[in-house]
Amino acid sequence: MKHDVDLDTLPLLAFNSKVFKQGDKSVSNFFLRHQSILFLTVDGLLVFLLWKWYLCPRYAWKKKAYSDLFFMFIHSLIFVPYLGITYYLVATWVGGNYMLLNFALSHTHLPVTEEPKHWVEYCLSHTADIQPSWWCDWLMGYLNYQVVSSEKYL
Repeated sequence: MKHDVDLDTLPLLAFNSKVFKQGDKSVSNFFLRHQSILFLTVDGLLVFLLWKWYLCPRYAWKKKAYSDLFFMFIHSLIFVPYLGITYYLVATWVGGNYMLLNFALSHTHLPVTEEPKHWVEYCLSHTADIQPSWWCDWLMGYLNYQVVSSEKYL
């Protein structure tokens, strides 16, 4: 909690039930109550659009990464008109679902903590390897190799 920006997708999406509690009040809205239906139909598009049009540009602006902002602008200037709004939204939906499915496979079944730990210890206890195979490696872009446990080699 509060350490992995990939999982900071509220109020649209929750990868773990522990994110529903924020302080003393419970977080619940239409998107979270209907996540089982919306995950592959709407959430991928909305989360990806939020990242592309708000979070990434805001981060680049805060870090004074003006060349990144320039290329984000050029990308939008070229691809949105070239594809047309319908194809752009379909491509964004497919890409968003691809990323969310990878995040879900890597994060939903792991414990969530707010304990302050050294980042190495945190990564070792809160990331997962997914069984490698040629198709899984390709599909997940080799993100299925999160942490290789030394126990496997003892």
